[in-house]
Amino acid sequence: MNFEEELYVESFKPEVCNSGFSCGNDKIDYIFNNQCAILEREGKATTNLFYLEEELVGFCTLLADRLSISPAGIFLEGEYPTYYPAIQLYSIGVKAEYQADGIGSLILKWVIGKGFELRKNIGVSFLLLEAFNDQELIKFYTNNGFVDWKYLERNEEDLIPMVYDYRGLDGVI
Repeated sequence: MNFEEELYVESFKPEVCNSGFSCGNDKIDYIFNNQCAILEREGKATTNLFYLEEELVGFCTLLADRLSISPAGIFLEGEYPTYYPAIQLYSIGVKAEYQADGIGSLILKWVIGKGFELRKNIGVSFLLLEAFNDQELIKFYTNNGFVDWKYLERNEEDLIPMVYDYRGLDGVI
């Protein structure tokens, strides 16, 4: 199905938490129902809601971040790391019954587009995310221009750091 012309975006509203929205992943549902409102209230992130007609079908949460490309031991050598401004896609979810209909791709393209806008205005270099260690999900992000970022420290084995490089270098520095 082609929802591109019908999908619209609204800013986060706290009343959508615990509204019954579920993407079928307990971790993502927990973030949506418990963390999005807190992150918004504390000014740490913004959540955008995606609707078809009046039905909430997806969301994404974005926050400001930075990425260091310096070797890990640089502080020990008395130097400071080089940082690049970045956006972190903290969370993304599509309502379970709409998965595999292209809505996730549309949301991700919207996020990538927001990054391009920020690049023009404030110089964002990267879009970061941590994907669940699921081959289909990794393939989804890879097909949308992300690369597995082997330089980032992995805090958990079930999360894979990935990056979209706005500088046009496809993640190679």
